[in-house]
Amino acid sequence: MDFKLSKDGKVLNYVKPHVVTLDVPDSVIKIDYLAFSDCNELITINMSNVEVIGNSAFSGCEKLTTISMPKVTKIHNYAFSECVNLTKVNLPEVQTIGDRSFSQCYNLLEVNMPNVIYIGSFAFEECVNLSVLNIPNFRRYYIGFLTKCVNLSYINSKLDKDHIEASLNNEENFHKYLQRNREYKLNKLYGEL
Repeated sequence: MDFKLSKDGKVLNYVKPHVVTLDVPDSVIKIDYLAFSDCNELITINMSNVEVIGNSAFSGCEKLTTISMPKVTKIHNYAFSECVNLTKVNLPEVQTIGDRSFSQCYNLLEVNMPNVIYIGSFAFEECVNLSVLNIPNFRRYYIGFLTKCVNLSYINSKLDKDHIEASLNNEENFHKYLQRNREYKLNKLYGEL
């Protein structure tokens, strides 16, 4: 077996480093702290019933490109940090994102978290290619959660301009965001110009 579960089968504790793809058993509701550490070959993972992702669970999984987690509600600190090839995140049920949970995911382009309520500090720090962020229902965040996200074009959220500027943590990046946002909206209305 390529992984180790807790005695009750509800927690995935460890995955062998050579794993490329993994279907997590339906009994698992939590991915433990560092469970996928050293899984540098992991490309895809399917988790149908997982609700909680532990600290640094996938940190450094360099080949991971997409994640499918339909039931995850909580992601702890550093959970996906340094997943440098992650391009798209769709977490329809997540409510809490911990500190630096997606930091240094350099190729992350799009994030969809329609039910997120809390976003931790530097959660998307250095996601330099992130362009679309869908977080319409969030209520609480730490300033700087978008630090060095220099290519944001669209943020669907309740943030006003002052809060977006504070989240980007840089006035110059904020002005660039405003320009890209105008272009994004025009392209949505009128198609590519």
